[in-house]
Amino acid sequence: ERANTDVLGIDGQRMVVDLRVYELVDGVCTPVEGAHVDLWHCDDEGVYDMSDTHHCRARLPSAADGTACFFAPRPPNYGTGPDMLYQHFHLHVHLDGLRVLTTQIFFEDDPLVTERPPLDPNLVLPVETLASGLQRVSLDLIFDRNYLPPP
Repeated sequence: ERANTDVLGIDGQRMVVDLRVYELVDGVCTPVEGAHVDLWHCDDEGVYDMSDTHHCRARLPSAADGTACFFAPRPPNYGTGPDMLYQHFHLHVHLDGLRVLTTQIFFEDDPLVTERPPLDPNLVLPVETLASGLQRVSLDLIFDRNYLPPP
């Protein structure tokens, strides 16, 4: 468990990824403590580390207020031509030991997002630049255990 994904020291823009995990119970959002949140991304060359260092990967349990805050280098676009991929982070959320979400989040200021919007606009997050120079994205994740997805 760690908050910083950058094990090897990537140069470039740094980001804060603020997540809040809630559970919807009887119409009320309640923070979830102890949800495990995994965040990972490619390195500055567009490569995913599959070694024992777990570079560009981090996992945190959500705090009592449902928060999990990560620090990471901003991932690049990678690929070429029509196969160029958005700048993005991957997420897994585990509640009670079960993976309940696997998704990606994108950045509204990524030129590729403007040129070729992702299928789900809810996954495109605004990017705030903090006084420190860090960029910040924020996302609330709300889970309803009684929800049954359509067939």
